[in-house]
Amino acid sequence: LCRRAAQLSFIPQGHKSRCLVDSLIGSGRRAAQLSFIPQGHKFHLCRRAAQLSFIILLALTLTCQANQSGAQANSTEPWVLEADQITYHNDPQQITAAGDVVLRNSEEESTEPLEIRADTLTYLTTTSELDARGNVFLKEASGTVSASSILLNLQDQTGKLTSTTISLADHEIKFSGKRVEKIAKDRYVFFGGRATSCQTEGNKSPAWSINWRKADITVDGMAYLKHATFKVKRMPLLYIPYLALPAKTTRQTGFLFPEISHSSRDGVGFITPLFINLSPSSDLTLFPGYYEKRGTFAGLEFRYMTSYNSRATLAGNYQHDRTKDLGPAGSADDYRQDGYLRTRHDRYWIRAKADHYFSQNSVLRLDADTVSDQDFLHEYRDGLTGFAQSNRNFLNDFNRGLQEASLNFRESILQFSSRSQLGSGGLEIRHVDDTLTELTGVEPTQTLPRVLYSRRQPLKNLPLSFGWESEYVYYRPEEGIGYQRLDLLPRLILPMPLGPMLEGTIAGGFRETVYRVETIGTPASGWNSANAQNRNTFDFTTNIAALLARAFPITAERRLTHTFRPNLRYNYRTSGDQSTLPDLDGFDRLADDNSLTLELNNYFRSGKAGPQILPTRQLGYLKLKQSYSLEEARRDLTVPGDKRRPFSDLALDLEISPLADLFLRYQTALDVYGQGVSRYNLQSRYHNNRQDKLTIDYDYVKGGASNLNISSQLQLTGKLSARYNTTRSLQDNHTTAESLGLLYNSQCWGVELTGSRDSEDRRLMLTFSLTGIGKALELRKSEV
Repeated sequence: LCRRAAQLSFIPQGHKSRCLVDSLIGSGRRAAQLSFIPQGHKFHLCRRAAQLSFIILLALTLTCQANQSGAQANSTEPWVLEADQITYHNDPQQITAAGDVVLRNSEEESTEPLEIRADTLTYLTTTSELDARGNVFLKEASGTVSASSILLNLQDQTGKLTSTTISLADHEIKFSGKRVEKIAKDRYVFFGGRATSCQTEGNKSPAWSINWRKADITVDGMAYLKHATFKVKRMPLLYIPYLALPAKTTRQTGFLFPEISHSSRDGVGFITPLFINLSPSSDLTLFPGYYEKRGTFAGLEFRYMTSYNSRATLAGNYQHDRTKDLGPAGSADDYRQDGYLRTRHDRYWIRAKADHYFSQNSVLRLDADTVSDQDFLHEYRDGLTGFAQSNRNFLNDFNRGLQEASLNFRESILQFSSRSQLGSGGLEIRHVDDTLTELTGVEPTQTLPRVLYSRRQPLKNLPLSFGWESEYVYYRPEEGIGYQRLDLLPRLILPMPLGPMLEGTIAGGFRETVYRVETIGTPASGWNSANAQNRNTFDFTTNIAALLARAFPITAERRLTHTFRPNLRYNYRTSGDQSTLPDLDGFDRLADDNSLTLELNNYFRSGKAGPQILPTRQLGYLKLKQSYSLEEARRDLTVPGDKRRPFSDLALDLEISPLADLFLRYQTALDVYGQGVSRYNLQSRYHNNRQDKLTIDYDYVKGGASNLNISSQLQLTGKLSARYNTTRSLQDNHTTAESLGLLYNSQCWGVELTGSRDSEDRRLMLTFSLTGIGKALELRKSEV
């Protein structure tokens, strides 16, 4: 039939051709143009441009009489065959197709779509056997199979293949072999072959491969290889009698690649991660391990995700350490020689982060961090469960990392915040874990809890708004002491429309702060629990700001927009005598204020030229800020040589982004009475499309810390790059940590050589990685 509109349905179960025509007419199909085809003849369907489908209804038991009597026919899913030429043979009953052959099941009716492409195809209708030859390509949801020929039973999905390559969906590794048996729908047995993630041309050997004598591969499962050999090009490097590789297209429970390490403090270490797939939105990874000199080690990481923004990660490490610091303090046996000895054997580190959005305006956040001793995070900075890797994971998943490992205290914070159009509120619980409490006897202050609420309500028929700010906090500075503070600040706010370019506000209120100190048992020294105390202050603020903008032509197509926003603010506050009040944070000692503050804010953006200026990118800003104290300017001079200093430090905040890849920020405070710079901070970031990176952070506080942090990566060639990282204390003139590494990344493998040093350790690490497998070999050498 070479007709454009013809469509033929065929039931290959050995029935007469007359029955076929009757079935077509009875089912309402377009059969008016079909002629009777005598028994034993054959016919050709010539189609490609007409897009004629040849639908094969596979049925185990289907009779012509059942069709004619109107009974329901038991059949499996339909198949669609397309080719340049299709021939039906009645004796033996088979179908042959040639030229760009495509056989597929109906995607609308099949839950597991399958497509087979080949140069030629023969299908035996009585046995459901299919013989495809020449550039055979089998496509399923789990992956693809290419072969020179396939002999396949369509019912049980078993058969034989030659010159076969299996490519799994979302998996880099490909499995190939010359002789393959398909023993189940998703299971193959290879008699000789190799696995690699490298692309090859012609008969060239891949950069690396794993060859085997026999392999049992289950798609979306595991590949078990017998007598496997790891090769680089054609050179065998490692023989493994039995090897298991992942062949998974979905998340599955199984072992991950282990971590092997060596150091003078730990000896040989071995950690074998076990990944457990709990559900599509949650998983658990266990890290059982052992260190030769330290003992057993255990770790876990639990993750879940309920929506795009709501997720959580809980991780923990535990070690039963056979060693401890013997002392004396400050000796070579005192780790880091900080004067504090570690004497406990049970060591742990627990950390967690969580974000849960109840709605777009209500969110709960958790940051948990507690550690057993002051040395744990220093000793275990690297590795699968180390501080560096955990910090990177939290930054990637939650956009916030961990506190620096050098800090002896770890903070855990639970926060809930909610906002509406007129107000906002929040709850915070903060717990501080000081690792030196057992050694010093000094307990940290705990916040259990802090509650804040603010609101601004316009008053009807009046140009005023009523504002409300409140805070309640409960502190526990030590065992047996409870410290409560309630602060209330109601105020009236009057907007001042001053013209098209000026705006202003006036706000005044009366602040009431109530204190109560409670003791359990014997009152601690310095605390008076007999009386509740309070503080009254008056707050007044007025503010005037302007907004000026102008566009300057850069080229014929672009403009520079400069926005200038000066702001003048007056603050007045009376605080009274606060010497008898508790003093646990900066809010307990409010200074009297009678000052003017001037801010000069400049913003720069680039935009396209046109009727309207459309900013496309922020180029940076420049902010200047200084205050003038009227109280200090009128202060009586009672001491000889005393001088009034009403002007505050001049604060400057400059940010420049001349290129999309470059970011610079400089913050400083200059004393205007000749004392120089009191502090400054420099931040710089550079990252281009070549993956060149440079980060420089410099912090300086007069009389305090002075630190320089540099992190860089330079792409030397397309495959070779170098990394350098250093943290240096300029105040003490010593390097806290420094590392230099070379990385070579090919299309399917990589190698990294890294040398690092700090005040306690010298380490050299060589790491090989294979695409699709992970770290293949990691060698470490450590010297103290």
